[in-house]
Amino acid sequence: MREIVTDLPWWVKWVAVPLIALAIFGGVIVSILSVVVGLLFKALVFVVVV
Repeated sequence: MREIVTDLPWWVKWVAVPLIALAIFGGVIVSILSVVVGLLFKALVFVVVV
């Protein structure tokens, strides 16, 4: 793995690697954020109703 990374150009390390990481973990981050926003919205509605 280390040999592959050292052979890559600098722009691949600084552009492609973060994009790949975002593509992999982006779905997880979005799902966590949507759960948090949903809970906040439910809490806000509960406070307004009560």
